[in-house]
Amino acid sequence: MPKENELSNYPFFDTTVKQKVISFLKEHGGEEFSIKDLNKRLDIATSSLSVTLNDLERQKIVTSRKEKKYKYFSLDDRYASMFQDIFEGLENVYEAALKNELRHDNKTQK
Repeated sequence: MPKENELSNYPFFDTTVKQKVISFLKEHGGEEFSIKDLNKRLDIATSSLSVTLNDLERQKIVTSRKEKKYKYFSLDDRYASMFQDIFEGLENVYEAALKNELRHDNKTQK
């Protein structure tokens, strides 16, 4: 999987918090989490999570439902497979770049 700082080159992964939230929701596809749940599992401040989740909701990347005083978030089904493809594609590009870099290093050492 690409490292967090590599994903920040893509606009929808513009913050580390977004990266962590999207990755977590992708890994737990279909499950819903409150900000309190995400705070415990990701160790991210609730204020940062709130801003990030509201932003992702505006971008239609996550969906939410409200139950009593809590709001529950999940990755929008339309994006779940797309993110899987993106992560796999980025992983392939990263691995290819590493292989190419190793070949280049071997040639320059000879």
